[in-house]
Amino acid sequence: SVSGDAIYNIDMWLYDDRVTLDFVSETFAAHWPHPAVVAKQWSHWPSGGRIISYRHATDIIKIFSANLAKAEVVTPKTECTVLPEGGMS
Repeated sequence: SVSGDAIYNIDMWLYDDRVTLDFVSETFAAHWPHPAVVAKQWSHWPSGGRIISYRHATDIIKIFSANLAKAEVVTPKTECTVLPEGGMS
């Protein structure tokens, strides 16, 4: 990985709210020191509510976008993968 030992070259994590206590802990960051985890650049995904509505989607986007706006680049930029014409790789 271009970000050291991290296998995911991303600057912010979106985590399932069912693992909040584990994911945001200092112990988790010590055992899995991904640059974005160490920088506390994350936002939760409220997967357990089973609420399917535009209002709920708007709430999720507001929470995520507020956290994303504060995030900084913590992993090196990489080149995009060129997909074959008309398909996914």
